[in-house]
Amino acid sequence: MRLTINKIDFEIESVPADIRRAVEADPIVRQGLRREIFAWDREAGKGRMIARTVKDGAIPLGNALTFFVPRVGSDGTVSNNDKLAQKNAERFLAAVGARDVLGVLRPLARVLPLPRVGLPRERFRPFDKAVNYTVVMETEFATVRLREASRNLTAYLFVPAQVFFRAEVAEEERPALQKLMEEKPSISNRRFGTILPEANAANRDIRRLATAQRIRDLQPAVTAAREAGTPPEPAVADAFGRAVREWRMLVPQDAT
Repeated sequence: MRLTINKIDFEIESVPADIRRAVEADPIVRQGLRREIFAWDREAGKGRMIARTVKDGAIPLGNALTFFVPRVGSDGTVSNNDKLAQKNAERFLAAVGARDVLGVLRPLARVLPLPRVGLPRERFRPFDKAVNYTVVMETEFATVRLREASRNLTAYLFVPAQVFFRAEVAEEERPALQKLMEEKPSISNRRFGTILPEANAANRDIRRLATAQRIRDLQPAVTAAREAGTPPEPAVADAFGRAVREWRMLVPQDAT
């Protein structure tokens, strides 16, 4: 699989879990992983959007690009070699003729269109009379590595794949929220979300590659738990379930 940026063909490669976690620690990437998008003021009886929206009120989601050169510590943890990563970034940008990362992402958006999501306002309306709250949106990205071996160019590309929403309240507001949910069991503040539809073939293929890697990463823990007759750790089960659901959407059964 390849992606062309300014006439340079990059191989698209999957990223194993340990590297993906380290890359996602990049401050720029983390900004896209979790965003406050809406705040509700109970006393004023109104809310306001925090996130930037477009004309139809939807929130645009962006692709991201970062430069990362793995460095393994004595304890086995993976971190970024900042000095080498900076040199890699300079060579990458010079090769594709871009002044900065935005100069890469803008034309890339024509190949990988940017999705948009709406605020699920009705989901949180039952909280309005009880508490002040902020709606947080978390984005799960399909992470892949772009590599041009002959020029020794690499970069990590993030493509939005799933989004999740949850209301957050201040510590002093939690008793009121708990009371509301006890009085009305139908009200829940569990995180909920959706899988973004594939925008085009390029978007689908990148997400297939990344999702297959996530499933491979998680499968050993799921299999070990099954063989032991115990359920997987909740975080593992949740992540595995999300990955499998996305895979089934991206790869219809009649296509396998």
